[in-house]
Amino acid sequence: MIYVHTFTAIEQQLCKLLSAESALTQLDIRHLNEAQMQRLQSFEQHQTLIYSFQDLASYKHLDTFQREVEMVKLLVAFAKQMTCERLILISYPGAYSSSDNMFLQHKGLIEQLFVGSGIPCTILRVQGIGSAPLQLNNFHGLFFDTNAQRYVIPSGSGNVIYSVNLKNLATIISKLVCEIEPETFDVFDKICSMKNFLHYHSPHTHVQQRPLLYLYVQSYFDRYIAPTMIELLMRPAVPMYNFRTEKTFGISLHAEMFEQLRPGHQPLLTDDYIFSKKSKLIPVS
Repeated sequence: MIYVHTFTAIEQQLCKLLSAESALTQLDIRHLNEAQMQRLQSFEQHQTLIYSFQDLASYKHLDTFQREVEMVKLLVAFAKQMTCERLILISYPGAYSSSDNMFLQHKGLIEQLFVGSGIPCTILRVQGIGSAPLQLNNFHGLFFDTNAQRYVIPSGSGNVIYSVNLKNLATIISKLVCEIEPETFDVFDKICSMKNFLHYHSPHTHVQQRPLLYLYVQSYFDRYIAPTMIELLMRPAVPMYNFRTEKTFGISLHAEMFEQLRPGHQPLLTDDYIFSKKSKLIPVS
């Protein structure tokens, strides 16, 4: 397999899990060029290419999005030359090439490039990715204030996060290498607020909520995340449904929802979930 990603902590841990199943070569999409592609062609033929871009904090200006699209075009051309048999794309819920949100628009364009390659392509719609035992999550770089050593998120957004345990995601990707028909799957096993998602996966890090309008103004002075990323998280949650994912991959995705952490609770290696308030469950499947 070839795993093309941005070398964030969560992606490197995913790589570690995938490499335990089969031989894997890594590439950094941010520094991709034709010389790297040509050099890779001289090595063993790879049948599967996996693409992920979880360096969410890098999405600040238009050129960031455009550069990713250009790199993906180069990557797809390379996959054709290498005669890859399967493409796996980790995308985002709500990705649509005509979206009014720049992030979702470019994710939609990337989906079109992968599907239009002519190579069988499976799209995994993933929002939050986390590992409580490792205290890792894919939103860390986006919201973590290194100076204050805490997360800063908009208050009162009411945004719902659909998240998946890192091990479950690795299991699904590993099974995709087998003969599973390419299509689009929603991948998640928990539903919660952004605040509790960060609390659960980084229990020792304080989460501070600030007024949305204040952070929105700060973003235009480059003192916070880009406006397009704030707008992304303020949008109504895109409903996701995981029953087809469970059926196809033979994996149990409980879709638990938690709104309050138990007092004094610390995630253990064997305790990677928190029971929900049953009265507040959102019907997802």
